[in-house]
Amino acid sequence: MIGIVYKKFIADVKSKLFLIGWNYIDLAKATGYKYYTIRAFMCGKRTSEQVKTAIDEALNQAERTDENEKEN
Repeated sequence: MIGIVYKKFIADVKSKLFLIGWNYIDLAKATGYKYYTIRAFMCGKRTSEQVKTAIDEALNQAERTDENEKEN
């Protein structure tokens, strides 16, 4: 069973994915993890600080890129 911190993180990730138009395949490519690893993490079947950090970094980078594209 996953904790509330992971549940909130997963909810935030799903929201960010929607906003930037990504799916789990895009997220897997950006993190360097396999699609199945990302899917298992996002479904709560797997918890990993390494995967969590990679997802966070990938989404932050995507948001910065998106903001820079909007400015130009």
